[in-house]
Parts: sequence; structure tokens; C-alpha cells
Amino acid sequence: MKRSLAVAAVLSLTVLAAGCDDGDDTSSGKPSAGASSEASAESPGAGEVENETYPRGADITRFCAVVGEIDDAIDEAEPGNKDHWDRILSSFEALDALGVPDDLPEAGAAELVHVELLVQESTSVADFNAAVEKSPPQGRTLDDYIDEQCG
Repeated sequence: MKRSLAVAAVLSLTVLAAGCDDGDDTSSGKPSAGASSEASAESPGAGEVENETYPRGADITRFCAVVGEIDDAIDEAEPGNKDHWDRILSSFEALDALGVPDDLPEAGAAELVHVELLVQESTSVADFNAAVEKSPPQGRTLDDYIDEQCG
């Protein structure tokens, strides 16, 4: 599965965000429910990550397909193209509906959550790319899992 630098960056950002307070509305450093709802309202198609995690129990084959679509959507996204932005939003909505496999390490799920939060806080491909640049990747748990399970 081909992964661009942007995807690797995005998928690894959660590790950083888990211990950092970005100045969100709550003292825990996590977005408040209202903030997530507002982000969802501004970015239709990106669901709200429930309790900043995904439900477990997803079929690995389906998970690989959804993560592959996320990867492709980000790789092919061009700034200024609304259809490309909508594709990114839709791909994360599919992940929200599916969840993650039981054997995905928590660090990998956390990487996905962080990426989705960046998507929810963005309003375009350009915004998203800027958010990724601002918070570079720090881990490879998800990439390693994908290489092993989806290869």
C-alpha cells in the first residue's frame, strides 16, 4: 500500500496530541463535545470520534479497504479541490462507521483519532496540509500494522 509523506505524517500525529494541550476548550486537552459538533457541522462527512477512540471489532479486510481509501484520498487531494476534500471527509466517515480491528494496538488507534481530529478542525485540503505540517509524525504503529495485516 502506497503511503505519502503527508499520510504518514497525519497517521502519526496522534501520539503527539495524546499528551499535549493544544489550547482546546477543556482542561483535559480534548475537544469538547460542542467543539467536535461544530467541527462536524463545518465539515460535513467527517464524523465525531466517540470518546476519542473507535469501536473495536471491525473486520480486518474491511478495515484495510477503508484505511486504503483514506490513504488514497489524502495522496490524491489537491488544494482548492472541493471534491477531493469531500472524499477525505467521506473516507473518515466510513472509518467512524466501521471502527478498528480488535488487534490494532491502542497507539495505532490513537494515531487515527489524531488524524481525524485534524480533519475535523480543517475546512479544506490546504488547511489539512497546514495542520499536518504544524504537527509532524512521531510514530509508525499504524503503518506497521497496515504493512503486516493489509500488505
